[in-house]
Amino acid sequence: MRHERFDRVALRPAEARVVRLLRLWRENDEATAQLELRDALGFTRARVCLRALGDFANLLTTHGWHAPLILAPDATGLSDDERAIARFVLTATEQDRDLALAEATMLVTPSIF
Repeated sequence: MRHERFDRVALRPAEARVVRLLRLWRENDEATAQLELRDALGFTRARVCLRALGDFANLLTTHGWHAPLILAPDATGLSDDERAIARFVLTATEQDRDLALAEATMLVTPSIF
């Protein structure tokens, strides 16, 4: 699996935030994730967003083609799995249903649909 340096990859701000949140989820650091989102979304929306991220991550680990490679929060690289997940989340939030569904099929097995 390829890892690119995080500072050399052109991620949009929303994608970079998804990667940071995934890495905090991997470390079970909900407090830091909540603080990061609270400033942008407010307390209630941050909690709902983190709950949805946890549900999404559980779906990935349960129904994914493989366990996603989520790097440590201080890693300078970016895994292919992190990039694919960030791309899926961004296309889903931009309400591009067809593209988001295509991205989802690369992340989870067809049995989930």
